[in-house]
Amino acid sequence: MAQNEQKFTIRICDAKFAQDVILEIGKFCVLWSIFENDKCDNDCNIEKLLSLENSISDIDPDKITRLAISLQGRVDMSLRGEELVGYIVEPEKAKRKMPAEKRTKMGQFLASDGQESLAGCLIAIYRIRNNMFHGLKRLESLNSQIELFRAMNGVLEELIR
Repeated sequence: MAQNEQKFTIRICDAKFAQDVILEIGKFCVLWSIFENDKCDNDCNIEKLLSLENSISDIDPDKITRLAISLQGRVDMSLRGEELVGYIVEPEKAKRKMPAEKRTKMGQFLASDGQESLAGCLIAIYRIRNNMFHGLKRLESLNSQIELFRAMNGVLEELIR
């Protein structure tokens, strides 16, 4: 490994990560913890996220749009609407864990480039958080997801300021 590469690469097990990716993932973990404590009484669930939609008014719409577009960039761009939700939740698990009307909120958020359904935005972040800690880990794909983490961090920073 070249000396230059060592400076900007972190090895975890057999995977190599860009230093800024690890920083954004760490920042996401801290921001989520603060958000969950402050906004969800340290016990986040879908119902609490849905109830927050009407109480949050002064969030920068550009931050939400950036997240929606970043999520859309993670899926085949030919997909639209409800199908985009498949990136965030596995269809079979979604049927068991999240009723269709709540999946619809995420679909509305993604299909509208973040202009509709703040609840869908919050549910998407929540699902990504859950997938990181409880779901299938695809370490090799984390380096390509830095913009997604930056976008989620931007929304979370707005929500907890």
